[in-house]
Amino acid sequence: MSVFIFRTRKSLLRFHAQAVASLLGIAGVLSTACDTFSAVPAYGPPGVSLTLTGSVLSAADSSTIPDIYLKALSPDSSISYFENFSVSDGSYYLYLETWDEVWPDTIRIVSQDVDGSENGSFLSADTLVFPPQVNEEAQIETDIFMEPEEE
Repeated sequence: MSVFIFRTRKSLLRFHAQAVASLLGIAGVLSTACDTFSAVPAYGPPGVSLTLTGSVLSAADSSTIPDIYLKALSPDSSISYFENFSVSDGSYYLYLETWDEVWPDTIRIVSQDVDGSENGSFLSADTLVFPPQVNEEAQIETDIFMEPEEE
């Protein structure tokens, strides 16, 4: 009698396993055949960006300064994010996008007068910017004041 119960239990468990596997297989095929779910392939770490804008101004009279070289760096200058020049109205645009670096908690903007005395001579300046916590896109507007070089 115990052999009969053992065989019956074994065959019931085998039937149950096959039935469950068949139902899950059918459910999987049906769920992937539906057009209601579409996954967007995304490979790699998520990227975030930061736009830094503003004007480069003279600390003496707040006039705008064109043709100033600006560079966005990590505080220790180990990572260079972006570089650009201020345009004729003194405004600047720096775009920072990170994919493989750690999102910085501080960005150092170095500004240098590279055109000589053409638009006046100014001392180099460092400005620290503190971006917000990780967002998909963030924008910071800050003006940079440069001291005139004494003659």
